[in-house]
Amino acid sequence: MSLASLKSDSTVLAEARKAAFKPGVFVQVLIFIGLFTAFFIGNQLLWETLIPGHGQGLFHLFILAPVILYYIIYVRFVERRSVYSMGFTRKGAVGKYLAGLAVGAGMMLAVWAICFSTGSIEANIAHIASPGLTIALFFTGYLIQGLSEEVIFRGYFMVSVANRAPVALAVGLSAMFFGLLHFIGRFLPLALINITLYGIFAGLYFLRTDSIWGIAALHSAWNFMQSNVFGFRIGGVRSVASLWSFGYNDNYLINGGGFGPEGGLAATAVFTAGIIILLAWPLGKKKCKQS
Repeated sequence: MSLASLKSDSTVLAEARKAAFKPGVFVQVLIFIGLFTAFFIGNQLLWETLIPGHGQGLFHLFILAPVILYYIIYVRFVERRSVYSMGFTRKGAVGKYLAGLAVGAGMMLAVWAICFSTGSIEANIAHIASPGLTIALFFTGYLIQGLSEEVIFRGYFMVSVANRAPVALAVGLSAMFFGLLHFIGRFLPLALINITLYGIFAGLYFLRTDSIWGIAALHSAWNFMQSNVFGFRIGGVRSVASLWSFGYNDNYLINGGGFGPEGGLAATAVFTAGIIILLAWPLGKKKCKQS
């Protein structure tokens, strides 16, 4: 299956082509960097003023909610395209969201299985006695975080680039920036590769489902399972609450060590397999326009 066929089959991309403002790829990249930088600086200044030291944990997840509105406003009033063109479809949204949660959880379970079967992690006792409410709050926070990042990189940036460029370039650029912007101020080669691979997978999943709901849910489930079910680190940060905890041996090449699973070959295998499946799976009949 070609990426061109995905583009021609997508009602979301067709809707996006109605945009009044469709800058070229280079200008679109500059706009993307400007929007991201402005929001990042403004958000940090605001919340560091109101609540100093907020940067980690639950609060960090919940303050990402304004990101969604920020990019919707830009798309609606600057590019002048609909929220439908960002993947906010209605038909089948619940089913796609639930499927995304299941796929994301399954992918992290596959990473855990690879690490556990190779002996690169060992089970410890749970490090929190009564995690119920805290776990529920983290789950809610990750639902916000997953949607916000997919709005930025897929619903806005990838779709906008696809208006003026081949869809392969749109997927690749969104994946590249997704990887790079997770590594501001540090360089971890395998982790950068893996998070870029996730970006490619996410772009393809968005196009295959023709919706943002599935990939947003998948993103959220992956992070929640990683941090609050298995107790793995995310970007080097360990959650304060998880159902289980696993210790690492010295085989960091597989398990990712102190960075978390995205820094290891287990994640490389899962993301690569996901990309292959999405590219190889036969495309169904052309979708009818949703409303």
